[in-house]
Amino acid sequence: MQRFFFFIAACLPALSAAAGDGPTVVASSLQSVMVYRSGAEMTHKASARLAAGNSQLIIDDVSTMLDPASIRVSCTGGVTIMSVTFSKDYLQPETVSPVVEKL
Repeated sequence: MQRFFFFIAACLPALSAAAGDGPTVVASSLQSVMVYRSGAEMTHKASARLAAGNSQLIIDDVSTMLDPASIRVSCTGGVTIMSVTFSKDYLQPETVSPVVEKL
């Protein structure tokens, strides 16, 4: 029993190091907008420095009214994108621009 406890205690630092610091949140900036009759195309840009290994990146400040099937992510360097998902954080208050508040 004592050896089992020592094994778990020895593995905890390795597990916490492998887990990392959690996801990195990066703000995005709107680069261009193309308006069509049935919708709009918005191009955002975000930059982040990531350490070697697996990282989870959250890109913030994008529209909540987008079609998840239309998301395209690209990057430079020797980076492999393993997956892209869209989710909305319902616990955060929605930001409204001053122009929308006037309306």
